[in-house]
Amino acid sequence: MIINKKKTVLLYLLICTGVILNCAVGTSTLKVDYMGDLPENESIKELPATVFIVNLLEDDRDYIDRVANKKNTYGMTMGKAVTETDVRTIIQNAIIKEFERYNHKCYASGNPQDAEIIIDGTLKEFWVGPKANFFTVETTATISANVILKNAKNSEILFSRNFTGQHSSEKAMAWTGTWEDHLNKALMDFIQKMTTHADLINACKINE
Repeated sequence: MIINKKKTVLLYLLICTGVILNCAVGTSTLKVDYMGDLPENESIKELPATVFIVNLLEDDRDYIDRVANKKNTYGMTMGKAVTETDVRTIIQNAIIKEFERYNHKCYASGNPQDAEIIIDGTLKEFWVGPKANFFTVETTATISANVILKNAKNSEILFSRNFTGQHSSEKAMAWTGTWEDHLNKALMDFIQKMTTHADLINACKINE
């Protein structure tokens, strides 16, 4: 009976080790997309109808080929996590979706004649990572970028500021599904902070 119990425990440990090693190696793909389900944004809602060009942000991240490192139980990097869509496109689409929710017109590229404001900037961080504690894993996702608003007619800089969106939690375990969830919530936090900032909204009022 004791021998059987030992065999059962050993088998369980081997299975767990195999699962952990399998999860730690290779590349995982995360789906990160802003769904436009933030609370109603009174700041954008009250903004006069505006035409934007929302450019792709310049990528200045430390790791441009991944959004997370997959590590084994010894802390060694064995793989990586990437997003299904390019991270710059994710942010560009999120900004466009939030402004278009309130009937503002947005272009993703080009030089349209009716454009009034250009949204540019530099992406500094798009990352999710775990921190192991004694009995739990703390997972934090961070999206940080410098956002610049320019007058589309003369390229005058109207606004410049760094925004950081974050989401974290502490649980017994953290898998790639946790990373995906946290990056989506960090993206929502980033968009909310950016589009409700009083100075950014005022900078959009170039026709008043």
